[in-house]
Amino acid sequence: MMSERIILDERRDFLVELSWFALDDGALVPFIHLQVTNWSARVLRDLISLWGRLRPTLPEIIFAQGTIDDNKLAKLVSKFGFQYHADCPCDDGISRRLFVNYKD
Repeated sequence: MMSERIILDERRDFLVELSWFALDDGALVPFIHLQVTNWSARVLRDLISLWGRLRPTLPEIIFAQGTIDDNKLAKLVSKFGFQYHADCPCDDGISRRLFVNYKD
């Protein structure tokens, strides 16, 4: 079960949110969400700058998972310091890669 999303930043071209996923044992796992409506080099620069300010304020460990799991996603998440963690079956029956980011 996923908690309601908390908006961390909202702009014309993107939305960044945080939510918590409850595991079967009751542990809460933080997930970062990104929705981009207009992709450009400027948006990527803005996101990288924002991430530099946001990351110190977020939990020690956060996870991310794409709706579309492809090589572009892996390349994008790596720009933000995420690394592959495991394959994870999703509610829609599709297995997707789960990425994790550890605070430095």
